[in-house]
Amino acid sequence: MLGDYGSLASIVGVIVSLFGLGFTILQVLKLRGETRAARVASEETRVVVRRDLTLADLNRIWGRIQALKELQRNRDWNRSLDAYPEIQRGLIDIRNRYPELAEDHNQQLTQGIAALRNIEYTLESASEDIAQETLGEFNQQLSDIQAVLVELENQLQQMP
Repeated sequence: MLGDYGSLASIVGVIVSLFGLGFTILQVLKLRGETRAARVASEETRVVVRRDLTLADLNRIWGRIQALKELQRNRDWNRSLDAYPEIQRGLIDIRNRYPELAEDHNQQLTQGIAALRNIEYTLESASEDIAQETLGEFNQQLSDIQAVLVELENQLQQMP
C-alpha cells in the first residue's frame, strides 16, 4: 500500500516540479521583458540628460562669447585671451558629446573652433593697438558662432 502512495507521491512531485519549472520559465521571460524595458528606459533617460546638459552648455558658451565680445570692445586683451580656451573647449565638448549632430552643424562647430584659434593667435601676436575694423571682424566671427549655437539649440530642442 505504501508503494501506491509512493508512486502517487512521485507522480504528484513530478507534476509539481513541472508546474514549478513552467512558472519559473514564465517568470524568467517576464523578467527578460522587464529588463529590456528598463534598458530602453535607461537609454532614453541618458539621451535626454545628455541633450539637456548640451543645451545648458550651449547657453553657457553663448553667454561666454557675448562677454568676450564686450571685453574686446573694451580692449581688455588679457581677459579676452583668457576666455578663448574655455570657449574652444566647450565647443569641442559639445561636438564630442553629441555625435548625432547634423553634419553641417558638426562642420560649423569645427569651423568655429578654428576661427577662435585664429582670433586668439592674432590677438596674442598683435601689438596693443588692434584696428577697430579688425576688432569688428573678430566680433562678427564670434556672432556667427553664436548663431550656430542657436541653431544647434533649436535642433536639440526639437529632438525627442
